[in-house]
Amino acid sequence: MLDDCKYDKVKILHEVSSMAWYLEKHAKENAEKAGDKECYALYDNMIKDLEKHIAVLRETLKKD
Repeated sequence: MLDDCKYDKVKILHEVSSMAWYLEKHAKENAEKAGDKECYALYDNMIKDLEKHIAVLRETLKKD
């Protein structure tokens, strides 16, 4: 059974990964289709930031 802290890390990793996936697979494409370069850049930067957090969460889970 997972303790509360580990459960929280797994839950947050799942949610953040889902956000990154959605941004990559749908939001960026929609911004590109709309010709909104500012929005596309925003989503691209968000993905990069989320990937950093995903990597940190994965590393901390390996230590648990």
